Amino acid sequence: MIQRKQLYFLCAAVVLFLTCFFLVAMRSQAAEKKEEYEFPVSGVAEVLDPSALSNDAPVEEEKELNINQKFENEKARMEKELAMANVQNALNIRAEADAAPSKALRAVILCGEGRENVVKAGERYIKKLANITEISFIASKADVPEEVMSAVVPGAEIFIPLDDIMDYEAELDRLQKEKKKYIPQ
Repeated sequence: MIQRKQLYFLCAAVVLFLTCFFLVAMRSQAAEKKEEYEFPVSGVAEVLDPSALSNDAPVEEEKELNINQKFENEKARMEKELAMANVQNALNIRAEADAAPSKALRAVILCGEGRENVVKAGERYIKKLANITEISFIASKADVPEEVMSAVVPGAEIFIPLDDIMDYEAELDRLQKEKKKYIPQ
């Protein structure tokens, strides 16, 4: 009985060993085939032929930016980020109010101290991407129109008038119908 179990165990070990051996052999053959791949003679291979490139062409080195160029690059990046934040906020307001993306809206933007130029630099992005037809810039919160939805970004606050977003009469009719549904007369 013991010899039979040992024989089964030995057979299983041999089968396992052979399986592993063949798997390793197959993987190495597949790797060799990948390395031996030959590109077609015409087409892209001719265009990308490394011997066609000359080594005489001067290599352009990346020149290090001076502090003014770095400042200008950072300023441009920040302007784009602020414009995209304003676009995102306008789209969020539109989504919260359930207004169609095709509906043109107006916006009022209250800029922080010295940020109006930065926001104005991204005005065209805001108009195009958020489907805003008119942007008004205001200096204080007292100038904000009544009944608006708002969102805040660093350095600015955007307001979308509700009369652009919703039809008050249609909303009143909808609310009255809903009231009748829940409160029987």
